[in-house]
Formats: sequence, structure tokens, C-alpha cells
Amino acid sequence: MGSLRVLHCDFEKTFRGAENQLLTLHMGLLRQGIASAVVGTADVGLHMEMRRRRMQGFTGVSRLRPRIGEFDPVAALGLIRAVAAFNPTIVHAHSAHAAGIIYLARHFIGKQTYSVFHRTVTDALGVLSAAKYAAADLIISVSTEGKKRLLERGVAGGRIVVIPAGITICPADACDVEGPVRSAPLRDPVIGTICALDRTQKDVATLVRACVSLREKFKGLRCHIFGDGPDYKALQSLIASQGLGETVVLRGWWQGPLQDAIKQLDVFVLPTFKEGTSNVLIAAMACGLPCVASRVEGNEEVLADAGLLVPVKDTQAMADALARVITEPGLYQDLARRCHERSKLFTAEKTLQATVRCYASLMKGPTVAAGA
Repeated sequence: MGSLRVLHCDFEKTFRGAENQLLTLHMGLLRQGIASAVVGTADVGLHMEMRRRRMQGFTGVSRLRPRIGEFDPVAALGLIRAVAAFNPTIVHAHSAHAAGIIYLARHFIGKQTYSVFHRTVTDALGVLSAAKYAAADLIISVSTEGKKRLLERGVAGGRIVVIPAGITICPADACDVEGPVRSAPLRDPVIGTICALDRTQKDVATLVRACVSLREKFKGLRCHIFGDGPDYKALQSLIASQGLGETVVLRGWWQGPLQDAIKQLDVFVLPTFKEGTSNVLIAAMACGLPCVASRVEGNEEVLADAGLLVPVKDTQAMADALARVITEPGLYQDLARRCHERSKLFTAEKTLQATVRCYASLMKGPTVAAGA
């Protein structure tokens, strides 16, 4: 692997699941002795997180304000300079915006540098996005549904490989037990979620509304919502209007280890409108929590029949599913075990090894890599 040099690209303002996957992959490559570096927007999300972790290897660039959709010529110029300095064999985009920037800069990157575009969502592609992805040497989709969307837009299947996201969180005190840490029926149950408060992707409002009927059944119920985002104030208003001020708590982003937030819950909930591969859902499963999630493509692939899936925006179905988990001992125990067992399919090591195989094969030809 001495000739393999990977430059990861992400120009988002926030640090979310895709950025966490980037850093997990970056650190894994370095542990294997593979040259790896990161380029992104200076002094925001990813850059700040790397500073917090005291990680080296970041090149910060400026962005066009406002940017033109996914295409940013100012960031593209910064990327070209980073490529010239690092001399990568692989340029790996971890967001749609980063893929657009690589697409703009592709003629200046060099013929011996291959482009890998990571697709973490399942949205339908527009014409320009389809052209961008078609120009990649390889596309890694975190889900089969994401691959399906690419194929629908005519992107060649030989350029696409499915590699689910993987996590490193597996707390010993939750994962090395034969059964779950807790058991139903739960007294004073604590349910909750960890996600960005962004109504374009997450359906936290449905979880809040489900707490209205749940509170009538379980007087000591608490719902903790870890996260922040543009819908914070709207959710505050919804909580107040439903008289849930003592039941539903907006906790903001958790600053410590993720498992320490998860272990405050009895049941994990992921209410979403769309999902690729949710890091926090996998983490909750690994911690041995029974999980309830919205029935969208990414959640179906990760959770499958290990948890309970409910229709999107269906408040009553969400409340009913949570009530079952809280009150039925056999169901709670069964889901907890099955979630923990299924989480083993989504490890950072599996994701790392599959990605490295694709990198190595890519230099033999894009269609070979897609079959790796």
C-alpha cells in the first residue's frame, strides 16, 4: 500500500454523521500506514473537530459565499492547491458538495489521481448531480437504496459499490452481557433520540407529539432529545404548546462520548424522513438498546427486523410501538439482543477494509474496484 495516498474532501459547515465517518476512515488508514490527509472549509465543523481531537493533516480552504449550489469555484481552487501539495492517488469526496467541487476541479487534478464519491443519502438525483456522479471513477453508496437512485439516473452500475457505514462504539458494560442492561415493564421510562434538529431530514416533531399519549400511560415518562439545528426554536414551541415542558427535554449536542448519552436512555428512537446509514442508530444497537425508527430505506437496511419500524409522520404508530417496548418484557429483551447482534454487521473495521480493497482495486481500473 506504499503508493496509496488518500485525500479526503468535505466542505460542510457542520460536523455530522458523514464527517464522523470521514475521520474514522482517516484514522484507520493512518493506523495501517497509508498516507491520508483531509481538505475542507477552514474554521468550521470538520476542522474544529479535528482541532478538538488534536488531529493533524487538515488543509483549510475558503468557500464562495454564497455558494452556487454544490459547485464552488473558490473551494475548487483550494482543492487544486491541496492536491498539488499532497499528491494523492485517490481524492475521496464525503459529501455531495465535495463531489461537486472535485467535479469542477477534475481537469486540474491529474490523470493519475482517481476520484471516489461517497453517497450517504437516498435522495433522487437531478440532472446535474447525475452528471457529476457519472464522472467519478468510483461511487461508494452506504445503502442499496442509494445505489438504486444512482442507477435510476443512468449512472453505470460498474462504478458503484455498496459499503455500509461502520462505528467503533461498543461499550464493554453494555455489549459483553448476555441480555440487555434493563428489562420491561419500565418504571419511569426514558426514551430519546440523538440527531440534528433539521426537519428536511429528521422528524423529531412526530416523536414529540407521540409523547402526548405516552405521558398519559406512563406518568414518569421522560424524552431526551440530544441535538441542535434550525428547528430548535420550533420544537421548543411545540413542546410548550403540548404541555410537555416537564416530559420532553431538548439537551443540545452531547459533548462527551456518544455512548454516555445513549446509556441515559431505555429505548432509542430515530424519527426521520430519509436516512442513509445512521451512526447513532448503530451505536444505540451496539449498546444493547431496543430501537424504534421511521420506516425509510436506510433504517430498514440497518435495523431490519431487529427493531420496530413505523410509518413516517405516523404519531399514533410511533406511540404504540414505544408503548409496546416499554411494557412487554419479552419484546424488550428480544429487541435488545437482536439489535446488539445486528450491530456487529456495521463495524468501522469492516468499513475500513472494504474501502481499502476498493482503493487498491481502483488503480487497476474502476470496474474492477466496483466488484471488490
